[in-house]
Amino acid sequence: MPDLPLVSVVSCSYNNSKYILDTLNSIKAQTYPNIELVIVDDCSTDNSVTIIKKWLKSYTGIYKFIQLKKNMAGGVSYNIGLQNATGKYYTAVDTDDVILPEKIAIQVKILEESDDDVAAVYSDAYLIDVKGLNVKGQFIQRHRKFTKPPSGDIYHELLKGNYIPVLSLLIKRKVFDELGGYDGDLVYGDYDMWLRIAAKYKILFSDYVSGKYRIRPGSLTNTIKNWEYSNARIFSKHIDAPLPIRWLYDIAWKAYLNKDLKTLSVIREIAARINDRILMANYLLGKFDISRDNGELIITRIHKYIANGLSPLIVNGDDSDVNVFLNEIIHSISYELQQKIICDGYLADNENVKLLLDELAIKTESPYFITASMLWKMGIPYTFGEPLLKVLSEKIGEKINSSIRKVETGHSYTTIGNRFELGSDLFIDEIMPYLNDELLLSFAYNAYANDNKKAIGLARNIVKKNNDRMLQTSGLLWEMNLPSAIKKELLEKVRAAIKNGLSPVITKNYSSNMQMFMKEVFPLISEKDYQKIATEIYYSNAKILAPVVKKMERITGSRYFKAVLRLWRFKINAFTGAIILDRIDDYCKRKLNNFYIDLCIYKDIGGAIKTRNSDLFR
Repeated sequence: MPDLPLVSVVSCSYNNSKYILDTLNSIKAQTYPNIELVIVDDCSTDNSVTIIKKWLKSYTGIYKFIQLKKNMAGGVSYNIGLQNATGKYYTAVDTDDVILPEKIAIQVKILEESDDDVAAVYSDAYLIDVKGLNVKGQFIQRHRKFTKPPSGDIYHELLKGNYIPVLSLLIKRKVFDELGGYDGDLVYGDYDMWLRIAAKYKILFSDYVSGKYRIRPGSLTNTIKNWEYSNARIFSKHIDAPLPIRWLYDIAWKAYLNKDLKTLSVIREIAARINDRILMANYLLGKFDISRDNGELIITRIHKYIANGLSPLIVNGDDSDVNVFLNEIIHSISYELQQKIICDGYLADNENVKLLLDELAIKTESPYFITASMLWKMGIPYTFGEPLLKVLSEKIGEKINSSIRKVETGHSYTTIGNRFELGSDLFIDEIMPYLNDELLLSFAYNAYANDNKKAIGLARNIVKKNNDRMLQTSGLLWEMNLPSAIKKELLEKVRAAIKNGLSPVITKNYSSNMQMFMKEVFPLISEKDYQKIATEIYYSNAKILAPVVKKMERITGSRYFKAVLRLWRFKINAFTGAIILDRIDDYCKRKLNNFYIDLCIYKDIGGAIKTRNSDLFR
């Protein structure tokens, strides 16, 4: 057939065993004689391969059958088919669709008579159900409302949405050599391909309805859950064209709600290229993990500003996300909403919001944002930071431009160009006056209890500033490297004593931490609590507090405290010691004079002999 150009029909199969014979038989029934059939099975798990092989035994035409060992999906399998297609013309038929007998013959004639600027021809398709029965309507009218489908330069119309059925197209094979194959990164590649072709060539419309498109629940169209990334990627290739902006807004909003940062990164690229503030805002909402309630307020506010004459996107697309947020979003939202965004980010420990907060503190010089930045950077958890910030917010209201002083290096903050580093002096001089004693005490205790060295530096300066007994005790206990359980117990003692009228201020200077502890903290411990604290000291092996236990023993003369000291000295482990102390406690309560050694002691003596622990035998 030298006068008839070869047509490659590529049919990709994946688990379509119920319908594949209808597809193959429709190809076999074509009136056009010069066809090359390329079948690609995308690693089907049903009996599709068996059906295909059996059908090919009776097929007399030219064919290639390619079985993939791994499911590739999307455009990859069609690219494999395209690579094996050698015809002048190319058409693709999914293995659940059907082409009508005159399709190829009619379309080849149209393309043979067309100009060089024509790349393809398309038509409409009937609709059928899973049983092959006709469904009311046709493919194009289901997707778009045309008086007559466009023909020739259809690019701008196609940008509004796909309306071309895959099976209906016949394409000049050489076009793919110029444009490349299908985009394998997309969940579907046909619409992307039609747009790329239409951007450079004409695509003609044929009145001949060339096939039947099957509507079924298990089809790719009906099972794809996330179209947003593919849609965004497709439109990113056509930046200079009149893009369907409402569709893009919908893509961006869904990507934001789904926390789909992959899609949002493409949205950012589009936003920067077409100067669209709404698209950029959607990207930033996702980037900074802003809640839906806040996001709706922000998008609504930006729409309102644009409607009132605000210019479109004004920032450089290469600028940082933080700067874009500050330049494009922050002026559109209230101070309260700014605070809410920061608190949400602080609660989630979102590093992106932390960077935003740093710049926001610098830009506004707001005591609220400066304090939030300091607390967050110092590792103070949100559970403490939130009530402190709430009090601060109530004190300063919406006053963004505060009275925070710009002084020389070494005071409130250090100037570095137009930036500053937040320091403890700034907190003490400018923030602390807003805070009550309870919050300050909680701050210091939190810093010491969590061994937060950054916050401890600030807590120490707070101690120096107000000489508070509770704060000084917190610092003392931290410096003595005491276990958390003991610290909490003793701090509660101090707190209770202050509430009961003890002076909150320590006026004396002590030569050592232990001297201060014995003079200021020990007197607050009641004898009924001696045993609990002494036991905890032993269990925690807090040797620095051995003098405390010795003093308890001297005051009470109790066998219990003598036992604690001996167990400690003889390096008896805490598990065994607990058994012994429990027995001794029982003897003491019953005022028994005989002291019996528990059997477990013998085990420890045996261990001491093996380890040559001579202390046990002194």
